[in-house]
Amino acid sequence: MREPIPALLLLGAVLLTLAGCGAPAAETSGPEPAATPSPVVQAAPTPSPSPVSTPAPTPAPSPVPTPEPTPSPEPEPPAEEAAAPLEEAVWHDWEDAVTFGMEAGSGCPLVVGEVQVEEDSLTVSLLPAGNEAALLAYLEAEERIPATEVSYDADAGALVLHMSDTALDSGEISGDDWVFDFLNEHGLPYPVSTPMGSVGEDTAYFTKAAISSNGTDTYLTLLPTAEAVQYQVETGCHDGDELRPWFRLTFRGAE
Repeated sequence: MREPIPALLLLGAVLLTLAGCGAPAAETSGPEPAATPSPVVQAAPTPSPSPVSTPAPTPAPSPVPTPEPTPSPEPEPPAEEAAAPLEEAVWHDWEDAVTFGMEAGSGCPLVVGEVQVEEDSLTVSLLPAGNEAALLAYLEAEERIPATEVSYDADAGALVLHMSDTALDSGEISGDDWVFDFLNEHGLPYPVSTPMGSVGEDTAYFTKAAISSNGTDTYLTLLPTAEAVQYQVETGCHDGDELRPWFRLTFRGAE
């Protein structure tokens, strides 16, 4: 006699049979769903190292210049009235200062040969000094009259003629033979000497004319009279000889 099948095993077999007899599962005809791509993870770029910046040097502060005090201008002395240059044939009042002749300090010494007084004029004749250096300087000079200034001294009431680099004594002729020959050809009366003191007679226009010298410059003074109002200066040469120059002051009264 067979042994009975356990109830549990029998139940399992029935279930398996039922599972195999079931309808087959339906197939899906649609396309398979696309696989979702995995996101690409990109590595973050490595930042380049920033260049090390060197701090700009701080400029040193410029020193503030200390303003120097501006010196006050020194007051200029009052300008002396310059003497007017010579204009021949022009009449001048006594108070007018007039200059003519060479420039002062020209290094060309001259000698007063003669002073001649006439009724309305005073003439001074001149000669070059008698040494070789003075004669050479004279021959090279463009002007043959000494630097002369005529001015009026109100305190003394006198008209003063100041002749620069002019003497009253020529001394003896000196130098090479040509100096003697040259001066003799011109008939110049060397040696020449004009005494200091009074010159000529008084006239209607001036009195007490006198001449003096300090060895370097010569001065001629005279006192205008009440009749004299103006004077005029002229220059020239005796007989056209440039070695015998002269200048003349002519006076006149009121017209």
